[in-house]
Amino acid sequence: MLDSYPFMNSEVADTIVSCSFSGMQVEVMEYHSAQGQVVLQATAADVNSINQYVDALQETGIFSGIDYPGYTMDDRSGVYVANISCYLLETAGR
Repeated sequence: MLDSYPFMNSEVADTIVSCSFSGMQVEVMEYHSAQGQVVLQATAADVNSINQYVDALQETGIFSGIDYPGYTMDDRSGVYVANISCYLLETAGR
């Protein structure tokens, strides 16, 4: 059964980070291997960067789905914050 789980390895992590744009911060908050779910938090001063980041993630071809409910603005820091759930394909990281 574990053979069907995707691997969250450095190649996958590098792909996730490489989709980000200048001035963005992306952090992997959680990984759930049984579901292949990677929960990311992306922050950026420019809200368009977050939308473009989600588009870039979709274009990688390593995800079966991406759940992006939108973003909020952190009033204290003045940046936009998005929590994004990505579901890795079974073949990801292999």
